[in-house]
Amino acid sequence: MSRKGRHQWFRVLVHTADATLEFSIQPKTTGQELFDLVVRTTGLRETWFFDLCYENTKGRMSWLKREKKVLTQDVPHIQPLPFHFKVKYYPEDVTTELIQPVTQNLFYLHVKQMVLDEELWCKAEHCVVLASFAVQATFGDYDPELCPPGFLHDMRLLPERILNQYQMTPEMWEERIVECYKNYRNMFPEEAKMKYLAFAQDFEMYGVNYFPIKNKRGTLLWLGVDALGLNIYKSNDKLTPSISFPWSEIKTVSYNDRKFVIKPLDKHAVDLVFFSTDPSVNKTILQLCIGNHELYLKRREPDSIEVQQMRAEAAERRERMDKDRGRLIREMQSRKLAEREKDKMSIKLKRAERKAAQTKQDLSRMREAAQILSEKVEMAEVETGLLLAKAQEAETTLQQMLHEKERTEQEKQDLVRQARDAKESAQRCMLNHSCCDTCLRWRCCVAGSPPRETEPRPHPQPPQRHDSRLEAAIKNISMDLEGLQIADRKTTEDQIHEQNAATGETKYDTLSRITRGSAKSRITFFEEL
Repeated sequence: MSRKGRHQWFRVLVHTADATLEFSIQPKTTGQELFDLVVRTTGLRETWFFDLCYENTKGRMSWLKREKKVLTQDVPHIQPLPFHFKVKYYPEDVTTELIQPVTQNLFYLHVKQMVLDEELWCKAEHCVVLASFAVQATFGDYDPELCPPGFLHDMRLLPERILNQYQMTPEMWEERIVECYKNYRNMFPEEAKMKYLAFAQDFEMYGVNYFPIKNKRGTLLWLGVDALGLNIYKSNDKLTPSISFPWSEIKTVSYNDRKFVIKPLDKHAVDLVFFSTDPSVNKTILQLCIGNHELYLKRREPDSIEVQQMRAEAAERRERMDKDRGRLIREMQSRKLAEREKDKMSIKLKRAERKAAQTKQDLSRMREAAQILSEKVEMAEVETGLLLAKAQEAETTLQQMLHEKERTEQEKQDLVRQARDAKESAQRCMLNHSCCDTCLRWRCCVAGSPPRETEPRPHPQPPQRHDSRLEAAIKNISMDLEGLQIADRKTTEDQIHEQNAATGETKYDTLSRITRGSAKSRITFFEEL
């Protein structure tokens, strides 16, 4: 490629909410052509909510003009040229107007970033609920094994304002987020994102673009441009509009230099006139007014063929999602039954293991008892041998005693015979009286002496163990946070919201109140602010 040819292409980086895209454009490429490139690449069909913006040479964010060439606009002279693909217009009701998943995801990421960057004010308990929806969209159903304490430590889920206003540790915030998160079982990530958006669209600052203006008296005010119309706010209160002019009452919007003129449809009402404090944003105000007014009218017309087709596809997706949810619930129920059966079998197995262990212990004890009995038998056999030996000894002793007795008896008989013989001899001889008396006494003594017997010895003895549940969750969180907020760190918005809450007035009550009366009376009220 020649040097001239190389300079006919310029690199462009487009940052979307979830990706960064790179393109090459020519000097003649228009904003519309670059926008179409981004749309085709992302697969987006609901293009009317989005647009491309960039930081101009003065350091301010500007919307890219579709009808003009990209390089002829006030873009910085750098390569690659950075652009941002952002939400420009908001729907009146996200649940009915955001049809495609890619559109829902881009809106979800955009609103989530606004909450974290504190561009969209909300109170602490609502921030906790939004964080729980974000966790469901990221992780799916709560699982205690996959979500241990501290698993949200690296995720940015709450604005710094909330973290600084309360005397709470990250662990305490995580505990409250998880308590809400546990209630979203069987909610798909796409549904969690839509729950996030549906919850956020009820906030006072949702979908409002603010611009500083002055009325004819020079009073500094805020102009809020949103999907329903124009709202006027006091300079110190962006939450509660003082007056509102719905698009249905506005005929035209125009400006000249700093002066803006809003022509109402009411022929009896005078024009609404205000002055911008920064002329550089006049075109942006006008673009937002025209774009929001066109979308307001488009919503009240029959859907185009393309939108009808997208709605039919969305209905089919919802039907498939419901079927998938039903199948998932049935699978979970089957899994629970299987786990219950598994638990029962596990209990039975543990019982059998305990019984086997007990039987093993009993067998071991029986073996030990058998061993002891065997040892006792051996001891008994030894003792029996000893007893037999003693019995044999006793038998021998008894035989000896019997022999001794017989011998003694023989000796006795001999003595008796001798005594008889001696008596006879004495009688015959009669030698002298003393000798006979002595022999007689000796003979009587011998004859009267009983034989001595030995007593036998005794034998030795042997040894012896956002439904009612969502509302309830918000109420519980509010009660938990009560008393933990640091009073001197409350912002102006916090104080204004507390005053509005004390009166019981919601965002929609306020919008209903400030649109009452004729356009003429409201314009008069505006001029007197």
